[in-house]
Amino acid sequence: MMAGEGDSKFIRGARSFEGFVVEYGPTLLVVVAGLGWTIFRNWILGPPEGHSFLRIAGSWLAGLGLTAAGILGGVFTYKRTGSIRKLRDGKESAEREVESLKDTLLRLSSSFREAWKNRLLSIFQDLNLDHNFRISLYRYNSESQTFKMLGRYASIDKFEKVGRGIYPADVGCIGEAWESSELEAYADDLPNNEEDYIRVSCERWKFDEETVRGLNMKSRSVYAFVLMDAHQRDRTALVVFESVDQNAADVAVLREAAQSTFRKQILSDLESLEFIEPEPNIAIAAGF
Repeated sequence: MMAGEGDSKFIRGARSFEGFVVEYGPTLLVVVAGLGWTIFRNWILGPPEGHSFLRIAGSWLAGLGLTAAGILGGVFTYKRTGSIRKLRDGKESAEREVESLKDTLLRLSSSFREAWKNRLLSIFQDLNLDHNFRISLYRYNSESQTFKMLGRYASIDKFEKVGRGIYPADVGCIGEAWESSELEAYADDLPNNEEDYIRVSCERWKFDEETVRGLNMKSRSVYAFVLMDAHQRDRTALVVFESVDQNAADVAVLREAAQSTFRKQILSDLESLEFIEPEPNIAIAAGF
């Protein structure tokens, strides 16, 4: 064990030394050459008269060595500068490519959102829902145990605005519906009084008061229906109808629409649009 640790420290030290040589070696060669010629110039270039052969040979070798060190240092420095320039250019090119990919992802995310908006608009119109309604579609993520909003439609802009886009699995009508053996949850008599509305929402659906107060749409009727996959085996998505009116719709009509009439269309869209479905961070950046 100790030997292994010693070997590891030795290797790390060798790598650090190698990195130091690569980084600073060329500069040191130039510095050594410059200082050498400055300090020993007279000794190297002094007249040979009166000196032994070894003295003369040593001065010439020192001069050649310092000159070679300077030349090598200059060459390596030039090459390193070129390498650094290439790395910098490559980094800038990679950064431009990343930004381009981000723009592409955001455009795809925008197209994804628009496709779902059109699908939900079609359902909205076929059901002849009034302007106090909105429709939202959610997909469950088992890894994060959250719901991700895939799309929303409302004819009133305020109602169509999205908050977080990612929702805890155990909160709200969608959480209740997902856990229900009936594959649905609804309430169509939520109080008109704001304080009573907040109290009921917190007690029944585990919202916190701040979240309820900040809702863009305080729905008095909420109908959430789970969609099973094509094999009727797994729960795959949720369709939610909301209205600011109490007793806004016949729950049987909405259930039929979500789980029968439009089910195949929604499942088909879920499959065909999945390849451009944005990840949570991209979804948030795109305004989901």
